[in-house]
Amino acid sequence: MKISIIKDRNYSFQGSLTTKALTPHQEIFIKLLETQPSSDIIKGDVAQDFKTEIKPAVYIPNADLIIKAAKSKKHLPFSLSDKKLILDEYQAAAIELFRDGKNVMVTAPTGTGKTLIAEHAINDILKSGKRVIYTTPLKALCNDKYKQFSDLWGDYDKDGNLTGTSKVGLATGDVKINTKAPLVIMTTEVYRNMLTQCGQKDVEKELKNVGAVIFDEFHYMGDSQRGSVWEEALMFSPLQIKHLMLSATIANANPIINWLNSINEHHQSVVVNVPEEERHVPLKYLSYSNLGTRMDLYDLINDKISLKDLKSRNLGPKEREVISSIGKLMNDTDGFRVLERDFSDVFCDFGSTADLKNFVERLSSCGVPRLRAEQYGLRLINKKARTINPNLFKMQDVTQVPLDNLINEIENKKMTPALYFVYSKRNCKNYMKEVSEKLGQLLTDKERDEIKRRIDEINQKGIFLGTDFEKDIKPCLLNGFAMHHSGMLPQCKSFIEELGRNKLIKVCFATDTLGAGINFPFKTVVFSSFEKFTEDGFEEISINSFKQGAGRAGRRGIDDIGYVISIPKDKNEVSVPFNKIIQDSDDVQSAFKLSYGLILSPRFLNQPMNILSKSFDNFQRQTYDENLKKSFLMKEILQKRKFVENKNGTTRLTPKGKIASKIRGINEILITEILSDTTLTENISPSELASLISVFAPDKQDNYKELPDFNNEKFEQKIMKVIDIAKEIRDMEEERGITSDIKINPNLMPYIKLWAETSGSRDNRVLWTNLIESMTSKGIIKDEGDFFKKINYTTNILKQIQKAAPTKFLKDTAEKAVKMLQKSPVNDILLYELDYKAVHE
Repeated sequence: MKISIIKDRNYSFQGSLTTKALTPHQEIFIKLLETQPSSDIIKGDVAQDFKTEIKPAVYIPNADLIIKAAKSKKHLPFSLSDKKLILDEYQAAAIELFRDGKNVMVTAPTGTGKTLIAEHAINDILKSGKRVIYTTPLKALCNDKYKQFSDLWGDYDKDGNLTGTSKVGLATGDVKINTKAPLVIMTTEVYRNMLTQCGQKDVEKELKNVGAVIFDEFHYMGDSQRGSVWEEALMFSPLQIKHLMLSATIANANPIINWLNSINEHHQSVVVNVPEEERHVPLKYLSYSNLGTRMDLYDLINDKISLKDLKSRNLGPKEREVISSIGKLMNDTDGFRVLERDFSDVFCDFGSTADLKNFVERLSSCGVPRLRAEQYGLRLINKKARTINPNLFKMQDVTQVPLDNLINEIENKKMTPALYFVYSKRNCKNYMKEVSEKLGQLLTDKERDEIKRRIDEINQKGIFLGTDFEKDIKPCLLNGFAMHHSGMLPQCKSFIEELGRNKLIKVCFATDTLGAGINFPFKTVVFSSFEKFTEDGFEEISINSFKQGAGRAGRRGIDDIGYVISIPKDKNEVSVPFNKIIQDSDDVQSAFKLSYGLILSPRFLNQPMNILSKSFDNFQRQTYDENLKKSFLMKEILQKRKFVENKNGTTRLTPKGKIASKIRGINEILITEILSDTTLTENISPSELASLISVFAPDKQDNYKELPDFNNEKFEQKIMKVIDIAKEIRDMEEERGITSDIKINPNLMPYIKLWAETSGSRDNRVLWTNLIESMTSKGIIKDEGDFFKKINYTTNILKQIQKAAPTKFLKDTAEKAVKMLQKSPVNDILLYELDYKAVHE
């Protein structure tokens, strides 16, 4: 069988299938060939089943360097990597639209290659001499992109060694590296703050050479807690800057595009939508149910293939490719003709409809490998005609899932690695330990030794992976099992993700923290439940959460099919996943929220009507009058507390207002009142300032009965005064019908103070472990991740105080407090992910 010549800027190949073993040279290029949907090569199973030999038809530039990099597992710069190979139709379309000066929003299922579009856009902008800002919602994603982009646009020597990253920078709340670089990765909050804390002219001057801003995980704009950040970032961005927005599937993409066009006439906004059918790896849905004497895997859906439907609908590239492949299989140029002529025995209903199983059997009998045949069938099914498997309604109620049996079944059917969603941090650990103890080692000795080697390497660097790592997590990892949730230290989560990327995890039990943009590939996703606990009690997971979670199944270039398993507890739950599958994704709803920081912004202060009229909130729900009224009420509070004053019809910031305008992410006027009160800040120590500020770090509720005992009457009086100021502001807000965002929880204050006052890496770990054990035993926190987040949030506020404080004493005290809090293991994540040992700039 011949492989077509595939040409692009650098490469051209021609070869034939043989039974010879692959050379390193051939392995590299067969891997490149397999990623190309436009070739007529039988992808995925070629190297595995046929031991393909590739014979280059022409000279391949830089082949020696590419081979050397592959052997040493080095990365390649963009110009030499496979990023320049043939693009999918939607990727090419998005890139061309962006090159044509459009703002482009790409909505696509997980794993369809949205990042590749961003990489081409970045390369184009950098070649033009302009700068690029790349934003993500999470610091961990920023760190990951920084490493990834440093490889693609780093400085290399003639032997292909990465020698520097002068073109790439990073800016998060934790770290700043080379922030004037041509390409800077930052959290969306950092970018929003750049836009709102200066006047328009200053912003345009600062960003005059920025050609594009890329928003990764753009669907976060609908996040109830943080979505306003994305909305503000788009409203305040200079008009000359192009935007590329990468998102999971959004049902109301067109209204968002219409809104963007209404606020920016400089660049037309367009959407490139990728239907679910265009996933590179189609999904098969299964139900783990008891229909007889034991639990087993059954098809959740009855799927059919309709010739009439195929002929009438507008087929996508993947569906056209399947039809063409079926034609070639039977030596015919017309795939439809082959289906009607040679597959008539599997169709019923006057030759128009076939059951998926029968269709797959027929393809298999024609020589197509079973999994590939099933992939073809799943691509062609009529999704509008899907029905639920009626046999599932005969299931027996499930009181306890035989977890080890399910995992054993998944492993035996070669469906690992698997992501097992558990909407409980406690059960993540319980399930991980249960299957590890019952099933034992699923890894080879070589894989187990590799994990040990990596753990030893981490220990040598002095990175602490958590109080329960050695006792609970490590033994499970060595058997192939892991967990991932927000209660873990971030360096431990990052380590588990790394093991997953290197195929060293068989099953990972995780909450939905293992979601946005994290590169951790799975073949199978399991939903243990369809409910999760929220502040309002148990709620059913949303359609978007289900689709995005399910979308993690199936790895491009590795799997033919991704598997999604649900576990209904009774007959009433059988339909829950089916309904989420067949329904469209939820609309993105505006999460725009007025804050004192926004009102005090030079961009908003004297033109609230202009800004509020441009919000997506107003575009979507006509909230202009409501928000304008609320902004006047909030400004009234600001006037009464002397943050703003009116002079000659213009609102101006007072000294207190100037301090507050430099703070975002917490009640700005409350923090400013504390900083402006000398009775609170005079002679305050760094550890006391850290402790005092931590009282406002987010907690679900004010769940304290009395203040902790500090054995320091003066400090306790300061705390009581701070709480009184908070109550004053709350009362002013409630009198005006404004829902206050001030929540107070002093339970962790003594622990923050103790942590700040300890120094020395050996003492740090001992103290950390003792503090965690004390807090968890008293029920103050559930996991050490809770304490980490409290410290991290407190640190972020202190960093803002460094910039905003009215006196040098307070600035210096805040700086010292930050250093006292940011020590191992709190800052080990920077050492692990970035090999970053000190705060730059």
